[in-house]
Amino acid sequence: MTSSIIINNQYPVTTSPSNPYSQDTQVNSVFSDVYGGQLATTETVGQTQFSNRITQINQADVVALYNELKQSVKDKIDLMNVEKKELTPSSYYHATIDEIMNVPIEVKIERDEVNQAIIYNRLGISYLDVKKLEVKMELLALAKEDVMQQKKKGVITEEQATRLVEKIEGFQEQLQEEKQNVLEGRLPKITEQLFFEQLTAQKNFNL
Repeated sequence: MTSSIIINNQYPVTTSPSNPYSQDTQVNSVFSDVYGGQLATTETVGQTQFSNRITQINQADVVALYNELKQSVKDKIDLMNVEKKELTPSSYYHATIDEIMNVPIEVKIERDEVNQAIIYNRLGISYLDVKKLEVKMELLALAKEDVMQQKKKGVITEEQATRLVEKIEGFQEQLQEEKQNVLEGRLPKITEQLFFEQLTAQKNFNL
């Protein structure tokens, strides 16, 4: 099955303005390897309470994308760390959260949500825009669950986890507001013609 959620590599990824080496003072010289090995699974995130959503999103696809983003962030930070500075345990998570917000994501319409998408677009609501926002919201939900699990394991401290959760919840509120603006027609949206062109391009809705 082809995933319906992918990173859009046609556009440059916006890097976070924050410095990944200055989030905390406590360091862990082996955290890069630990972080790289902490992959989320549908089982480990099964208790995550996702936001109320309109679109249909495959949880396995979201988990796969989250793990891909985590690995991408790890690779970039390790590559940038030419001086081999010791990184703080929360540095990778701060960078991953920023990446979730910054990276362009492409979504497609599943076969069984086509009619729903058409109805929303005829109402002047961009279904694809809503889906993009909801994917990011679910990625943040996974990040929050990941952070809490690492706190329980002692990988990150209570103080570090608190700062990370506050950051995640702030972004969740931002995305929720953007979603509401889309639903109320306050943001620019794709035209209905473009929407149908995208549907036509998705042969057999193999998403």
